[in-house]
Amino acid sequence: MKKNIQINLCGRLYQIDEDAYELLSHYTETLRNYFMKQEGGSEIADDIEQRIAELFDELMAGGSQAITIENVQGIISQIGDVKDITESDDQTSKGNSTTNEQKQRATHLHELLNKKKYYRDTTNSVLFGVLSGAAHYIGTSANTLRWLFALLCIGWFVFSTLISIIFGGPIFIFFIPAAFIPEIIYLVLGLCIPAAVTPEESLRMRGVPVTPQNLTSEVKQQSVAYTKKSDLSGWSIFTGIMSIIIAIITGINFIGCLITAPILFTVFSNEIPELLDGYVNAAWVSERTAFFWCLIIACVAMITSVGIVLYCSIHSALSSFKKAKPMGNVQRVLWALGWVATITISIVFIILSVRHFENLEQMRRDARNAEHEVWQKEHTREDGFYHSDEEWEFLQAGRWNVVVADEVDDNRCTYTGDYLDGDRNTRYLDVYCDGTPARVLIQRTDSLEPGTYRLTAAVKANNDHKFIFALVGENTPSEQYHLAEIPVYDDEGGTIYEMAQWLLGTPIDSMSNLTSEQELAAELLNQKSRNTLKKIAEANWEKGNGWSYVAIEDLVVKHPTCITYGITTLEDITGVEPTTGWFSATDFKIEKINKADRPHESHKRH
Repeated sequence: MKKNIQINLCGRLYQIDEDAYELLSHYTETLRNYFMKQEGGSEIADDIEQRIAELFDELMAGGSQAITIENVQGIISQIGDVKDITESDDQTSKGNSTTNEQKQRATHLHELLNKKKYYRDTTNSVLFGVLSGAAHYIGTSANTLRWLFALLCIGWFVFSTLISIIFGGPIFIFFIPAAFIPEIIYLVLGLCIPAAVTPEESLRMRGVPVTPQNLTSEVKQQSVAYTKKSDLSGWSIFTGIMSIIIAIITGINFIGCLITAPILFTVFSNEIPELLDGYVNAAWVSERTAFFWCLIIACVAMITSVGIVLYCSIHSALSSFKKAKPMGNVQRVLWALGWVATITISIVFIILSVRHFENLEQMRRDARNAEHEVWQKEHTREDGFYHSDEEWEFLQAGRWNVVVADEVDDNRCTYTGDYLDGDRNTRYLDVYCDGTPARVLIQRTDSLEPGTYRLTAAVKANNDHKFIFALVGENTPSEQYHLAEIPVYDDEGGTIYEMAQWLLGTPIDSMSNLTSEQELAAELLNQKSRNTLKKIAEANWEKGNGWSYVAIEDLVVKHPTCITYGITTLEDITGVEPTTGWFSATDFKIEKINKADRPHESHKRH
């Protein structure tokens, strides 16, 4: 058991072990004996004792109950032992008896003491003092190195981002740690390079000769720096306020993460593509399980990373206002590494969860394609194409024959939903193609007696080179096809809509001189009821559905024969290359025309 005694040092009381007191007394006595030989030595000794008292205060603030001999030894190593200096002075006084070898050793010792060495400058540090120490070593401004380092970090991050975008694939997973290489190097240097703690190390860091006078000056400067450090400076107030702002923002984000993470997890879980019955297998279950775990790990890591920033910002605010002890370098490094690790884990597992989600989506598409193949086999009709029950019933009832249907999207040739009077249930011929232009030929055949006929149809399209056709007689050469191109109005307007409004009495400025298509639409609409015209005018929220009437005139039949008509995009028939897009056709009608009675005059309004 050691005996503790109470001492008074610079007007402050301390509890100290007896052996520590003896060592301290010897040290201070030696200092005073040495500096008393110099002018102003008493003040220098007082400054050193003041510095010792300040270091004692730091130990007591750190939780020490009493000063131990180890504490005194550490303080002596920081301030510097005068024993070596006095011995050096004693040897120097024996100038006549000094040998050449001793002179060489003294010169070598002088060079070692005056050689500049790389230390971390913790007295002028933003984080660990790595750049401030480097600035002393190479002889430049610390702020200059800090700006260059900031530009390096930003430039390297942008470069790494571009590389990950250009190459993509697995390299993106390694992008996060690679993007922080400058910061990682800084942390490693902060751990490996020693800090300038003792007065001798501070002098050597700045390249100042290690002499008793310089050591004394350094002790004084450290004492003044400690006194200033104990007061709240403008920088401390600024960093404290910024830390509070960051803590508030981070705290809101932290609460938001805690609230939204379960919600997002639920939403993403509900968005998982479900396989069709009969297609769930071990691979599907494994992918779904991996997706769930990656999502959970990403959420936990993200919350943890935000929590680390929140804790560090709160601690920084407290330490700036002297309400808590500042973090040590090791603690800062551990928190920084923890934040980098958690943010990296969250990003990596978000990427992995997206990959697993894409795999699930691909498996769902594969299952749907497999089921569609089964459906196609079950719905392959006598014409060799795939038709749903409703489509096949429509084609059979209308005696339509699908001859060619290549590159048709969804393998369908009919549609419902945009009939010319707005009826959503009326089915009509419709072909859709968003990729390679579709090659289509859909036709039916009727018998005709001798006379002159006209073929009309209601049509619409969103691209050109779509036609209705008519072919009179059997085994007729392809160059004798009669064609009428479908006008392009897309999903709005159209001559049927325009003339329905005109016939209902709606003034239309452009109707002073009717085109042939408008005259045809007015003629055919005159045969419809007023109620039907209202439905056409009100279709698609009174914007029309894009339908127009087209006609193939003067189909001459000299003896009883047949007529084949329908829709086509075949280049062999139309003479032009097919294009992408959709087109529709309905209400095909063959009328026998008496040229003398054909109406070309203005139509009366209902």
